[in-house]
Amino acid sequence: MDLAALREKYPNVQDKIGYILLKISVSSRSIPLAPVIIEDGEMLCEELLCEIANDVLEYTGNDHDRKNADPLERAEIRRRYQTYIEQFPQYQQLTEDILRGEDSMYP
Repeated sequence: MDLAALREKYPNVQDKIGYILLKISVSSRSIPLAPVIIEDGEMLCEELLCEIANDVLEYTGNDHDRKNADPLERAEIRRRYQTYIEQFPQYQQLTEDILRGEDSMYP
């Protein structure tokens, strides 16, 4: 269904710029960072894939960024990505960009 058809079917729906992602700290039960405004599916996928990679690095206890992940860490990150990439193959390249430290949204 195209945008014109959606507007005709749902005339009271207003335009939106995206979604807001809140990162909640489990240990402190707080929101330690400002909300992230997500404008499209690719931004959401990138944010979540970065979180997965960071979780692996945090779990291994190493104090380095994704582009310096060792081969075992990279293998685990790719393993955890697999389920999502099977569902959204259009973001396959994004996974490799993230592992090289080439995030498009974040430094």
